[in-house]
Amino acid sequence: ESEERAPSEVSFQMDPCYELSIARASPPLRVQLSPSDMHALRLLAKTLANSMLRLVLGWKRLGRHSEDGALAVLQHVRKVALKKADSSKDVLSRRGFDGCVLALVDIDELERAQQAICSAPLDALFRALDRNHADGIDVREFIIAFSVLCGGSKSVKLAFAFETLDAKREEQLDRQELRRLFRSFLTALSSFSLGMSEQERDEKSVAIEAAAVWASERVFEVAGISDPDRCTFGDLATWYDAEGIRKAPWLELLDLRKWTSEGEKGNEDVDT
Repeated sequence: ESEERAPSEVSFQMDPCYELSIARASPPLRVQLSPSDMHALRLLAKTLANSMLRLVLGWKRLGRHSEDGALAVLQHVRKVALKKADSSKDVLSRRGFDGCVLALVDIDELERAQQAICSAPLDALFRALDRNHADGIDVREFIIAFSVLCGGSKSVKLAFAFETLDAKREEQLDRQELRRLFRSFLTALSSFSLGMSEQERDEKSVAIEAAAVWASERVFEVAGISDPDRCTFGDLATWYDAEGIRKAPWLELLDLRKWTSEGEKGNEDVDT
């Protein structure tokens, strides 16, 4: 039954509406980002990049597009988020989320209208992660989801996400933790469609969970893992090379430089 419910094909297209779809998820996951959604995403990513240049990269003398620079930014995001969270529960309240965002994104440099535009995808991200409507979100899932807005390659972000969920530093994740990794990224990507109603958001959450379950189970099956309940980052890489690159190409969207359509080639990337 789980095989029937699993997404057998995952695809995305960047023109004209930046559509992400996962076939045969239960229910089907289909996300469309309008031009106004993309404008908000680009403005937020650019503002965040400028903030990180001032807060992290400048004084560390790291290149904006270097791997070391990307990792330093992600580590800073994690440090700030964990500090704002309730450490006993690993929960980030709405107040903690707002404080975290203010510490990471310097929106004061923007005009009031632009501040509102930047706030929209951030608010949507919190609501998407707050699946139980409890006014609180899993801080580690937030860190991973927020990383989508940062610079850096897919590989850097996947490795960072793996490390973030490996709280015991065992260099392994169990099935549930791996599922959280995929779920966090998919939640972020789907949340940027800003016109969704609460009902649509809840429906997307069900589809995201189905897709995350499928992907995590496929990692264990394809990589031929000896331990039935634990996987390494190498196992994740093995799955991606063997199957994920074809069946989960949405992972390419973890790199903001891929967020361009045919008509935008030659223009600035999202994170510049």
